[in-house]
Amino acid sequence: MTSPGSIGVTYGLLAIMALLWGLMFIAIKLGGRAMPISVYNADRFLVGAVLMLAVCHRAGRWRRVEWREACELTGLGFVGHGLTQMAFVSGVVRTSTASSALIWGCTPLVVASISALLGLERLRARQWLGALVALAGVAAVVAGRGTGFTGQTLAGDGLVLLSVLFLAIYVVWSRSLLARLDLWFVTTWMVCTGAVIMLAWSAPQQSLQLYRSLNLRDWGVLFYGTVFALLVPNLIFLKGIQDVGRARASFFMNAVPLVGYLAGWLFMGETMGPLQLTGGAVIGVGILVSQLNTSVKT
Repeated sequence: MTSPGSIGVTYGLLAIMALLWGLMFIAIKLGGRAMPISVYNADRFLVGAVLMLAVCHRAGRWRRVEWREACELTGLGFVGHGLTQMAFVSGVVRTSTASSALIWGCTPLVVASISALLGLERLRARQWLGALVALAGVAAVVAGRGTGFTGQTLAGDGLVLLSVLFLAIYVVWSRSLLARLDLWFVTTWMVCTGAVIMLAWSAPQQSLQLYRSLNLRDWGVLFYGTVFALLVPNLIFLKGIQDVGRARASFFMNAVPLVGYLAGWLFMGETMGPLQLTGGAVIGVGILVSQLNTSVKT
């Protein structure tokens, strides 16, 4: 049985997880300036996959699966860590940190909506209202750029929104697998699949000359993106699910958009107009409303 002190430590780690994932938006933008974003993401996924595979194997979590399960795991990884990541990082480098963080914050609402449409979750009118309110907030964030609005930022916002859809499909799809297979094992397989896809995506832009041109700051951004934006928060999230359950661990994800928004303002000099600020507040209200009284089928 987990002691109260241990649970307190887990909650502290989950808070750190939210901070690290919130700073991920800055790391991706800086990584995209240092090198092609496909190369940056491929490098961090490759190292992260190797480290997670080592941890999973040493912990005795790795196992053999049937061919059908292997295909399902690979397909899930293709969507969850392949398509999602390609759309996400391509979007973040084209738009502001704040906008991408706020749009990404709608992921729980999209997950709940897809689950309801598939009959996996029953949502009350309050939850549907929350989803619609948050969608209106996203529209306000995208439309409220003023002079900062360009075709590129619009494309960036659209790609981030597309990544949210892919991620939601991944979360809903993964439920049946997680009911049968170990969480650590599934997550490791997903990251390894993502690494293979990222390497294929970045292959045309990979070169030794590129790495010779990197300075110490560039290597630091790559290190952060690999260790503190991928490996460490994933492991903390897994521990949180084991110690306090998926619902309570997932609650900390709601802080990620706020951290990303504040980080963009503090470290990237980004500003948001009144309409965007209102949109961010509306998204927060939608998320808060949607979290109330959700009933899941058993």
